[in-house]
Amino acid sequence: MAGADGICGEDYAGRMVAITILSSVCVLTVFGNTMVLLAFFRNRSLRSFGNYFLISLAISDLVMGCWTFPNTIANLVLCKSWMSALLCQMSGYIDNVILTNSLVTLAACSYDRYLVITRPLFYKRCMTGKRTLLILSATWIYSMSLSLPPFCGIGQFRLSEFSRTCALTNNLPDSQSFPGPVL
Repeated sequence: MAGADGICGEDYAGRMVAITILSSVCVLTVFGNTMVLLAFFRNRSLRSFGNYFLISLAISDLVMGCWTFPNTIANLVLCKSWMSALLCQMSGYIDNVILTNSLVTLAACSYDRYLVITRPLFYKRCMTGKRTLLILSATWIYSMSLSLPPFCGIGQFRLSEFSRTCALTNNLPDSQSFPGPVL
């Protein structure tokens, strides 16, 4: 069982299991999403408007595999954060943007598929390249905006002693708490 200082307490075996699992997920995430991107860019028949949502999701997941997982693994190996306070702020922001964008892109992709199935004639007439680009741009802008409050004094990104990641912490009284991601 993890001690008071999280998984880096006395439970060495648990820490090694966590490092092994995270490392495996990291490698599979990077490999899988790289394959998705390569298939999309090498095969013109895959370049439909609906697949652009999957590409946006693959990019989010690839950043997660190249940035978030390695930072978490490094913090677990070292049992302390190697990041400065500024880098922790930036890392927390990147993590929040990527996680939020993954969720919002999944919602947009689901709605896109819903329209294809339930209203195919409307979809062909309505969904253009510009609209797809507008929707994807909106998902990224929304994700970036939603992750800005810590830079405006609402909450703060700090190293979580349990998860060993730079996470959003609430430094406000309960009556003023920030609700977190709202879709």
